Amino acid sequence: MPLKCLSPDGEEYAFRHTADSWVELKAANAAKKHLRMSCCGAQVVLKRSNRGTQFFAHARRGPCTTAPESAEHLLAKDIIARAAEASGWTATTEESGTSPSGKGWIADVLCRSSRATSSIAFEVQWSAQNAEETETRQAIYKESRVRGLWLMRQPVIPISRSTPAFHLRVDRKEKIPLVRLPSSNYAEIMINKNTAAEPSNWSQSVPLGEFVRGALTKRLRFAPALNATVPARVHAAEATCWKCNKLTSCLLHIEFLVDEVFPSHGNHSITRGEIAAAETEGATWLAKYFPNDWLASVGIGAIKKRYSKTVGAKYLSNGCIYCDALQGAFFEHEIAWDAKPVLTHHAVIEPWVANTFGGARFVDRWWFDRYSAA
Repeated sequence: MPLKCLSPDGEEYAFRHTADSWVELKAANAAKKHLRMSCCGAQVVLKRSNRGTQFFAHARRGPCTTAPESAEHLLAKDIIARAAEASGWTATTEESGTSPSGKGWIADVLCRSSRATSSIAFEVQWSAQNAEETETRQAIYKESRVRGLWLMRQPVIPISRSTPAFHLRVDRKEKIPLVRLPSSNYAEIMINKNTAAEPSNWSQSVPLGEFVRGALTKRLRFAPALNATVPARVHAAEATCWKCNKLTSCLLHIEFLVDEVFPSHGNHSITRGEIAAAETEGATWLAKYFPNDWLASVGIGAIKKRYSKTVGAKYLSNGCIYCDALQGAFFEHEIAWDAKPVLTHHAVIEPWVANTFGGARFVDRWWFDRYSAA
């Protein structure tokens, strides 16, 4: 069920026809029988799927071994090709090529532009495919100077800059293909048919046509939050100092409000302990964006390295705002439920944040900009 066939004048593409011109082409082919299947040269009939997609089919099946495509697969290819051409790119379907090492490939939709250094192949992977096979096929595209972008029916997808992959599903209510981007909660080893339905695993859901137009106009970005400046909010809780018995406040965690800069990306928090574990990088970052005099203005004692007899070493710790006594990290969990936002300031999400708990999944992921002009 391809979108391409051959005519005496060259390649013919179904997605380039309006409803009226499709009827005209169908009548012309019935009279002349001039169209041929590109896979085997057999005669062609023009059809329309149950989802309304125009396509070419064998007039008689014969010995051709080309596997048929589902109506959903065909619809996705049609939408991709139309969206690409609406964005100023040239789209061809069922395009084949050979890498310099002699490995063949066939792209569902291959997009070219004089403004781009590489072609982009959109692959609609409707059948299951393991990570090894995806990486192998992606390597063949790379060798051929083609950038592969995978739209996979299966919910288990790779997350990497080198192999952009996304979940493709057809919305039952709207009956349109939607592209879903994994959230920071997404973990490949935990995803199956049941957990894939949980909204928390996905950060964005974008209609396929909009997604393609955005991907071709540089609105699809990997790790946009890394090194970005975003609002960061200090959460603190009150505690009674063990030494002077006065009420002081302790910094418990800092929340990066990434959604305010990259809508629907998701936010992320780092604890004081995680800042301390980053050693010099964490301490320098905290002193730069949340200096002790700022923290003091909201009742938080100085955060600095102090010696702990319990730990037997110095570590970056909360201190009492009155007597500067170390407020042990061991007791922070007891006041964690009382934490409240007390101070907000813009800060940079530096690379060390990716080494915190969940930080890598938060940073190393795709985000689609739905709001910038194309």
